Amino acid sequence: MVSGVTWGTIIFGLKFQHHQQSQDLQQQIYYLNRSLGQITGKDNQFGEFKCPELYHREDDSYVPSDATPLLWTQANLAVALKMMEKSLSVGGKN
Repeated sequence: MVSGVTWGTIIFGLKFQHHQQSQDLQQQIYYLNRSLGQITGKDNQFGEFKCPELYHREDDSYVPSDATPLLWTQANLAVALKMMEKSLSVGGKN
């Protein structure tokens, strides 16, 4: 689930901003990259840069569900990106 991955970004972002442990920032980056990697591409039936609810297997490939774009997934990604921006600004003060 795409939105579930964005929660990892948010949680580790909060941890990093509070404790400033580099492993929390690395986990935040990991989950953000996973979230961004699930955005639809240019050859997708829904168009590119859409946030799907989830992917499922059809024949030999993974395709986004019909709930694409899913607005709460899009909103969670926006929060995750803002959280990353904040972490980078906090991390740069050290």
